[in-house]
Amino acid sequence: MNRDFGTAVILAGGNRKTSREHRREMCTYIVGQLQQIFSDVLIISDTPWVYENMSVRIEEDLKPNHGPMGGIYTAMKYSITKYVYVLACDMPIINEEYISYMLGVLSMEEADACVTLNQGWVEPFNAFYSTDLFYSLEDSMAKGENSMYNFLGKQRAIIVPEETARFYDQDLAMFKDLETFEEYGQFKRGKLSDTKGKKLWL
Repeated sequence: MNRDFGTAVILAGGNRKTSREHRREMCTYIVGQLQQIFSDVLIISDTPWVYENMSVRIEEDLKPNHGPMGGIYTAMKYSITKYVYVLACDMPIINEEYISYMLGVLSMEEADACVTLNQGWVEPFNAFYSTDLFYSLEDSMAKGENSMYNFLGKQRAIIVPEETARFYDQDLAMFKDLETFEEYGQFKRGKLSDTKGKKLWL
């Protein structure tokens, strides 16, 4: 892993439809996957005690009332590398090939972020952000402007077209978030598969 890209952050907010126990279990799985790719993995949450005694750093969300922007801001604060990979705790489908693709794009083109367009909207997660955006994010939140879509439109952001993302994941399952108990149960029973047909829960 390039020394500029060694940090991955899982955002585990408290406002979820699944229970804390389920979120912790999901995070445990995601941590294991990300540790195979990144040298430093941490969890950021407004309920950090839920994730105590896990094998990664746990930090409290510094801006819990600002949505994804607040979590991404906190991720930059605690990142030990220039770029930080950000994922939500209910997005367990990790596509390593797509992560490698984004790394390659950022290595060749100087930019502050690499995000993906999905049905005309920018996906804030499964994305890379430069810590150079830290103070710009701080200013944006101070003005009450919490939209990552609008924010990225003013930055040097690489926005990957949807058709490019579908080359790596035809159904864009890597952006699927499990929001209900039913979906979580399907995931745990191995009913949801990654893009290569492998069961996610082992």
